[in-house]
Amino acid sequence: FEYTFGTDEGFESTGGGSTGGGETGGEVTEKYTVNFDKTAYHSRNDRVLSSFSLQQIGKDKQTVNVFASRAAYEDHTSSVFNVEAGSELTASFNYSGQWMNGYIYIDRDNDGEFSYKEGQWDQAGTDLVAYSFYTTLANPKVNDGNGYNSTGASVSGNDRSNVNPPSFTAPTEPGTYRIRFKIDWNCILPGGSSDILSDGGGVWDATLNVVAAEPEVKEEKSFTDAISMVANGVSEPVGQAQVTIKEMTDETISMTLAIVGQEDAEYTASGFTKTVDTEKNRTTYTGSLNVDGDDF
Repeated sequence: FEYTFGTDEGFESTGGGSTGGGETGGEVTEKYTVNFDKTAYHSRNDRVLSSFSLQQIGKDKQTVNVFASRAAYEDHTSSVFNVEAGSELTASFNYSGQWMNGYIYIDRDNDGEFSYKEGQWDQAGTDLVAYSFYTTLANPKVNDGNGYNSTGASVSGNDRSNVNPPSFTAPTEPGTYRIRFKIDWNCILPGGSSDILSDGGGVWDATLNVVAAEPEVKEEKSFTDAISMVANGVSEPVGQAQVTIKEMTDETISMTLAIVGQEDAEYTASGFTKTVDTEKNRTTYTGSLNVDGDDF
């Protein structure tokens, strides 16, 4: 079928992350560590987590319920968040309590640890993809009056009491990743601050499954025209048809024809190629259309 038409932190920087370098001396290093006993519970009854969520813009929110509200660490890697590559994501915590912050990490290179850059608000190129508050000053437990969120926006006053960080971008490479949700106070260490237990924070790990993005319509053309079908070298008029051509972001092209005056006479052709003749101001789409078992 063919159609043509024209016209630095104050905490010890160990555990749970990396600022660079790698393993040395052939030692076996525990993956995805935290800076406390993973079986511990935090000591605050007024600060508890019920669930944590991830939502791709335009899609349904995906939520994971915690096993125990005051557990300082939980492994939820059997829970999978499914998102599209390069999509905009928003993480949130169903958390009762104030004056804590939220941090999200994705192990982009699947090396068993989360990278970050101390003393910098800009974490581009690291595994820290979003956070609600962080001060770049030394001794953050004292110098916590002003700071930033992961977009670089200044955060001060009561705005520091926020566990839900700004949106961020999913990895552009499809695959499976470890994602970490952390509640802490003014600390970007993936394994948590030295006060995370007394502050009522915690760490929750899950799995992020990134799939290729669904193609979107890049360009759409609709028109009504007389249609003829050619089969076995014979051209046969069909009548007027509403024609819609869609060029997709994955470079595929499809065509839908709805024959005017004929109920249910709607056909879709696919596998098109596009040829542009600039001299004649003409674009030709060539593909295959199946009608009642016959290809045209």
